[in-house]
Order: sequence, then C-alpha cells, then structure tokens
Amino acid sequence: MESEKMELRLINPNESGFLQHIEWNSEEIRKQVQMMMSAYTDVVYTEDTMKAAKDDRATLNKFKKVIEDRRKEVKKKCMEPYEQFEKEVKEITALIDKPIGMIDSQIKEYEEKQKAEKKSQIQAAYDESIGEFVNDLPFERVFDTRYLNATFSLSKAMSEVIEKIEKFKTDIATIDSLDSKHKLNVRLLPGVEKFARRPVYNGVNVQIVAAAAQIRHHLVRHVKQVVHLHMDIIGNLVAGIFIFIIMRRPVGDGFHRGDQKHDHQTESTDKPQKPA
Repeated sequence: MESEKMELRLINPNESGFLQHIEWNSEEIRKQVQMMMSAYTDVVYTEDTMKAAKDDRATLNKFKKVIEDRRKEVKKKCMEPYEQFEKEVKEITALIDKPIGMIDSQIKEYEEKQKAEKKSQIQAAYDESIGEFVNDLPFERVFDTRYLNATFSLSKAMSEVIEKIEKFKTDIATIDSLDSKHKLNVRLLPGVEKFARRPVYNGVNVQIVAAAAQIRHHLVRHVKQVVHLHMDIIGNLVAGIFIFIIMRRPVGDGFHRGDQKHDHQTESTDKPQKPA
C-alpha cells in the first residue's frame, strides 16, 4: 500500500536544526532579582505601615508581570512555526477523515444488523421455552444487553435465557405445591403472587412467598381470637353497666313506678262502690 512508503520529512529546519536551547541573560536577571528581594527579607509590617505594604506588593507584582510578559512573547515566537505546521498537517488528515467516516458508518450499520439478528435468535429460544408463562415472565425481564456484545457467544446467551425460564417455572411450581391452606393464603395475599411471578434467582422469592403465607395464616387466626375475646369482654361490660343502671334507679321510677300504678288501680277496682 502507498501509505507504507509515505513519510513526512522536515525540510527546514531539519531534525537537528530545531531550537535546542534559548539563551538569555538569566544569571544577570537572577542576581538583580535576588538583590532586590533581599530588601524584603524578614520585613514586618504594622498597622501604621499597611499602606507601605500594599505599595510594596504592587511594585513586586508589576516587576513580575514585566518578566512574565517577555516570557509569553518568546513562547509565541517559538510556537508560530509549529502552529503553521500543525494547521497544514490537519488539512491533510482531514482528507483521510472523510473516507474513515464513510467506512465507520457502514461498519456500525453491519454491527447493528448482527445484533438485531442475534437478539432475534435469543427471542426465538425464549419463545420456544416460555410456554404459558409468557405474560408472567416477559422477554425483557430475562434479556440482558450484554448478550449482544461480540465477546458474548450466542449459545451462552440462549443457555442463560433458558436457564432463567426453567428456574422461574421451578419456583412457581414450588409455590403451587404448598398445602391448600398456605396456597390459598398465597393467592389472597395482595401483591404476593405478582411479586413471585417476577424473575426468580437463587429461590429467594419462593421463601418470601411461603413465609408471607405462613405469617398471614397465623396473623388472621390471631386477629380472630383477639376480636372474639374482645367481643366477649365488651358484651359482659355492657350487660354489667345495664344491670348497674337498673339497680341504681329509684323504686318509684321506670318499670317499678308503672308496676305500682297498676297495683293501685287493681286495688281500687276490688273495693265495693258506694251507692250514689
């Protein structure tokens, strides 16, 4: 291929002609700065000399800026030929990027097609194995996006899906095999059966459902016993209060008064009537 013979060669400067070191009066500047900075060694400013401290700080910052500005100018001069070189190189690499983009889009289209076919085959294995539980265990719950990776074999993906389905069927069969009392409790416990019909791993949901059934059974029995006991207590209490109220009423009141009045009328009718 022609690219194997292609080589980017430098003409000016050549490989040995690059600037190796920038010489400048560094020692002269260093000595001057050290001498100037010695004036600030161990200096202490007080409240009365705060204005002088601010002035000194401004002077030093200004001096530092002069040196930094000169450094930036040198850097810019050094970078100018490289920046021009970089621009020219990128213009050439842009010519290569165009076909790379075209090839890349075709590769991605092919890979997406391969993934779709792989997913379709996994779906077919699911459809063949799921049977009557298709609504209880949808394909999305057993499918893992890792299955579409090129490093994940189709046979392994299909095996995992079938294994999840068989585990689910086993767990549901375990729930259905509970004795009739607990099976009824499982069916009646709100949300439990729906929870149990989710993908099950390591048999966890089966224990949860069975335990929930046992708890509900004993809880209902306990509640009934408590309610029955309380009703007996309440009935006895009401009867006691009623008897207490009757016993506390005066003899001339209520039922006793009516009885007395009835006896009085009986006595008056038994006496002989005087002739008019």
